[in-house]
Amino acid sequence: QLTRVDNMFRSSNFNSSFISNWFTQPNSITNWAGMFYNCSFFNQPLNFNTSSGTSFSSMFFNANSFNQDISSFNLSSGTNFRDFLRNGYRFNNGGNNLDNVNLSSATDLRSFMERCYDFNGSTSNWTTPTGNCQGSKFMWVMSSYTGAGMNTWSNMVGTWLTLAYCFASMANFNGDVSWINTISGSMTNMFISSSSFTGIGLDNWDLSGVNNM
Repeated sequence: QLTRVDNMFRSSNFNSSFISNWFTQPNSITNWAGMFYNCSFFNQPLNFNTSSGTSFSSMFFNANSFNQDISSFNLSSGTNFRDFLRNGYRFNNGGNNLDNVNLSSATDLRSFMERCYDFNGSTSNWTTPTGNCQGSKFMWVMSSYTGAGMNTWSNMVGTWLTLAYCFASMANFNGDVSWINTISGSMTNMFISSSSFTGIGLDNWDLSGVNNM
């Protein structure tokens, strides 16, 4: 029984369309980590059934041509999303909004969409982690993203263990960050060089555990 496809095409020139028909049915794959890591040419539609997945770290890290709609991915069981779409320079979800993303089980969202320069869609109705979670550089340098839809995100139940550089260098960002409740550890340079941000949603944050601002 197949349980892992991690690093399957890592650092290859893979860009074949037949992948669209793989893993479309319910399956037991838990580990998707690094599947397209460093696949700089890959840009094919994906219809994966990811409902059993727990590890998605670096799945599209450095897949910097990838720009397909992943709205159908079920990420609700995922815990590790570190570097999930990091350096996805061209990623704009195929020109579609990226709504209804369920990250409720996540414990590591560091660099989740770091340097997704082209993404400018809405992100409505995201479900945030229900436990403690790492979040530094979560959306760092997403220079086209405005924060549209962020006002509909569920309130974070657990604690962000770090949010350093989380929304840094995001020139167009002015999202509602009221879904963040408690931060512990570092929030160094959290909004640095995000010149459009006006502070929507900052009023009720609990910063009692923060040690570095």
